[in-house]
Amino acid sequence: MELEAAAVLTAAPDGLLVVDRGGLFRYANPAAATMLGLSAPDVVGRSCRSWEVAAVDGSELAVDALPVLEVLRTGESAGEVEHALRRPDGAWAVVAHRAAPLRDANGAVEGAVVSLVDVTERTRAAEQLQRAESSFRMFLEQAREGITLQRDRHIFYANPAILEMLGYAPHEIVGRPLLDFIHPDDRPIVRERMRATIEEGRFVPPQAQRLVRRNGEPVEVETTALPIAVERVPTVVAISVDVTERNRTRRELERSRSTLTAALEATADGILVVDRKRRITAFNDRFVEMWRIPRALVEGRDEGRVTKYVLDQLKAPDVVVASTREVYASPERESEELLELADGRIYERCSRPQQIAGEAVGRVWSFRDVTARRRAEAERERLLAEVSRERELLKTVFDHVPVGITLHRGPDLVYELINPALMAMFGDEPRLGRPFAAVAPGTAPERRSILERVLATGVPYRAVDEPLRVRRTLEGPFEDAYFTIAYVRVPSPKGAAVVALYVDSTDRVRARLRIEELAAVSRRQTAELESIHANMLDGLLVCDADSRITHVNEAHTRMTGFPNLSVVGRTVGEYARTTGLRELDGGPLHERGLPLLRALSGEIVKDALFRYSRAGRTVCVRANATPIRNETGAIVGAVAVSRDVSDLVEFDRMKDQFIRVAAHELKTPVAIMKGYADLLLRGREQLPAASRDALEAIARGAVRIDDIVKELLDLSLLHLGQMELRRERVDLSALVAIVTGRMALTTHRHRIRVVESEPVVVQADRVRIEQVLGKLLDNAVRYSPRGGDVEVRLVVRDGVAVVSVRDHGIGIPTEKQTRVFQRFYRPHTDTPYDYGGMGVGLYISREIVARHGGAMWFESTEGEGSTFCFRLPIQPG
Repeated sequence: MELEAAAVLTAAPDGLLVVDRGGLFRYANPAAATMLGLSAPDVVGRSCRSWEVAAVDGSELAVDALPVLEVLRTGESAGEVEHALRRPDGAWAVVAHRAAPLRDANGAVEGAVVSLVDVTERTRAAEQLQRAESSFRMFLEQAREGITLQRDRHIFYANPAILEMLGYAPHEIVGRPLLDFIHPDDRPIVRERMRATIEEGRFVPPQAQRLVRRNGEPVEVETTALPIAVERVPTVVAISVDVTERNRTRRELERSRSTLTAALEATADGILVVDRKRRITAFNDRFVEMWRIPRALVEGRDEGRVTKYVLDQLKAPDVVVASTREVYASPERESEELLELADGRIYERCSRPQQIAGEAVGRVWSFRDVTARRRAEAERERLLAEVSRERELLKTVFDHVPVGITLHRGPDLVYELINPALMAMFGDEPRLGRPFAAVAPGTAPERRSILERVLATGVPYRAVDEPLRVRRTLEGPFEDAYFTIAYVRVPSPKGAAVVALYVDSTDRVRARLRIEELAAVSRRQTAELESIHANMLDGLLVCDADSRITHVNEAHTRMTGFPNLSVVGRTVGEYARTTGLRELDGGPLHERGLPLLRALSGEIVKDALFRYSRAGRTVCVRANATPIRNETGAIVGAVAVSRDVSDLVEFDRMKDQFIRVAAHELKTPVAIMKGYADLLLRGREQLPAASRDALEAIARGAVRIDDIVKELLDLSLLHLGQMELRRERVDLSALVAIVTGRMALTTHRHRIRVVESEPVVVQADRVRIEQVLGKLLDNAVRYSPRGGDVEVRLVVRDGVAVVSVRDHGIGIPTEKQTRVFQRFYRPHTDTPYDYGGMGVGLYISREIVARHGGAMWFESTEGEGSTFCFRLPIQPG
């Protein structure tokens, strides 16, 4: 029994001490000895009066005030006292000190039992809590975000930021319901969020809502709500960020971006936009098409490289380079010029500074193919010369076919002004100073009444193509003519007068004939455009905003076999079901994947592939689609252009089949050649040097061909979807060490090493992951021709294992980085760093990682090196 009690005392977490009547320790358990900073034997025999103590707040505390000494004095149990106790090493501990009397068989006090509990950490925690509360209040007061504390859906605290945001004083907010400050339209959803936070204790992530300022203006905010307990009372903290300006800016930016994108794609001009550093910031498809530039080159964003690429197409490249340099030398300059191409085309090049807030931030280049226009202008010049000759003839006629002006004044409408044209029109009969009736007695009564009415009322008179009999010369005969006549009353110092205007209608007749001629030209040009549309090789399909098809061209009819009348008027979905459109792999095609419907949602669709059956034959189609927008930017329809690419798809299938067959046919002879070469090399010491070198060359070539065959087989398996993974538990850190060590033995110019590795197990195909890491290390060595460090890392982040291989080699040019993972792409082709290969290793590696549920990526700087990484999910458990 005593042994059991001793064991309990020894294992007790609290410190236990036994003190005799003289205050000397007779027993100390391990916990007590640890608190005192001594071993248990060293405690025994010491006096409790030797303790150096202090109050918890650092003030003085008398030893006699300790519970143990009070018990020895009074013989009664003493209450708990917390105090600081200094250990021999100088460190202070805070303990909760209790003591009880220890009595003999007769009840006399013969000592005391002391209990010590180390509360140092609890005391520190309390101090930290106090500091945290002070920091929290300071945070609330200084926070830029609006913060409210709510209890029972009423605000009991609002920080200065929310007061400033809403324009209220503290007493005007505190105590009021939160919903009083929520926009009426947003109150239902805010009420539901409050319920979720208060009743369910759920954290509400940032949500958009509107508050209402004191002046009634709405404030757009994003509010986060989280439940907390303040003095054990459920409380909600709401943090609101004013996003009014950000949302306005974003909406303006989205409108500007939409307008720019639509303008770029809708314009018939080639557009290139560069910044002040001559880096390309935007371009459209028409620019790429006009200059026949590889799209990847333009996407590389280097305007200088693009310019060099097109110089060979120009008739005078030096002149163009010089003019371009002059434009760039003056940021505010605008320019227009014609570029003559070597093949006879003519482009009009315009350049304007791109300005934001009045500052030039770049330059916009536009290119328009004016070849046809220039030819038309030449023809126009010829026609204008002919017209000029006709005008000279017409001028001669006009000089002899008068258009007259006269001024009549007074009740007798006396001629006060006559121009030579009128004299020529009506003969040389004297008119100045004579009444109207005396000069034209034949028309005097009718004409005079009209002139008198205009003079009296001021209401103008106008007659179009009114017949008049005129005599061209004084002695000539009268003849009929048509004139446009206008009588207008005008004021003058001498009184009101009437101006009479006579315009020969002959000119209008001739002008009408000219207009009819131009209309005929316009109709002919319209017919030419319709003919071009009807003879397009690509199919054209147009729908309205309700997805109903409004137009189909003949090429589309020939491609699908469905007459125009059976398609027009149907919805895009009905059309897809009628034609039997399916995914390229034969799977069902969802309506939301149709190019026209995607375009109606605002998307620009490029190179979408589909298939359908026509007369027992499978037809493969590539389609592009773009939205049609009105002047306000709203989508009013969509247009899709499609092309039959069945032959291209079949060619791709035959290419893959050839690769698969070639790989299988090469596999066996390569294995035989490699086996015999290895067999003969076992006795290399007995072989002549020339034979040994030849056999080693054969062995190396066999290994190279074997690698190519394996890559071709892997490529075929990936294309057919038949690559199988033999998953098992793999110690990835061990695998990385093995592959890295093996690769390090193959080169003496590189230092290949694992610089960081964390233990991790993944569920993976060991052979395939080894293949991926080997390919990355091989590339790192191959494209570091000067040697140097190759660093391998394995780290664990957020539930995935990340492996990276970093070299300090030649790197990859920026404009080629987007194609690194494409099949058969080698970024260093035709460069001094072209070390061979088929360009499929990285493609295969990325596909292997993807089939493990991972991903592969890289970072590279030309001339500094590359870092290739892949991640794999960690096996749970």
